[in-house]
Amino acid sequence: MHNLNRAFNASLDGLDLKTGADGRTRTLYSLRHFYATLNVERGVTTHALSRQLGNSTEMIDGHYSEYSPLLNAELHSGRKR
Repeated sequence: MHNLNRAFNASLDGLDLKTGADGRTRTLYSLRHFYATLNVERGVTTHALSRQLGNSTEMIDGHYSEYSPLLNAELHSGRKR
């Protein structure tokens, strides 16, 4: 894992992408958040995403609802897709 982190960081440094637009340092773990956000925006169900990430649907709802109007509507209606 150490070599993977080192290679990831070297790649980010080489591309001048070590820091995101929000000022936070990118890490290998931030790819997980990117993956989740991208899939929520694409309409992947919270059930499918929770299975892929190993989290509860409630955790996905709580952290990623802001990225999806459809998910936001689902939360407020009380219905699950």
